[in-house]
Amino acid sequence: MTELELYKFLEGEDYEHQDYIIWIPIYSLEKFCAFFKSYLIDGGIECRLKDDCVALDIYTICDFYGINPENIYGK
Repeated sequence: MTELELYKFLEGEDYEHQDYIIWIPIYSLEKFCAFFKSYLIDGGIECRLKDDCVALDIYTICDFYGINPENIYGK
């Protein structure tokens, strides 16, 4: 995955983000998991389950794909 692909995916979805944390609504979780299948197949990701969303740190995903997270949020 490239920086541009990740940027377009995150901006194209109904995800809120702040300080490199992404909040994924429960109804979007299946699409999120499908997009990041290659990452999730290696053991998953730490996250916080809220009442209506899942919160996770984008750094772990960016690190896996060799992407600088500052380039994603700086665009």
